[in-house]
Amino acid sequence: MAAELRFAKTDSLAAMGDENYKQKLKDVTADAIERNVCGSPFFFIGSEPFWGSDCLEMMDLWLKKGC
Repeated sequence: MAAELRFAKTDSLAAMGDENYKQKLKDVTADAIERNVCGSPFFFIGSEPFWGSDCLEMMDLWLKKGC
């Protein structure tokens, strides 16, 4: 996957071992658990949750109407 995105293999491997990246992953995972994220893709507009690609049109409508 990294090669498909044109990331150097050595840079990708180094990033996987970097404590800053590991901590960021732990932080965003804890935040997702706290906010009851249950899958992917999962988006919030304000506090309104949208789960699944089938909700993308609903999200657009939500944004247009300013709900």
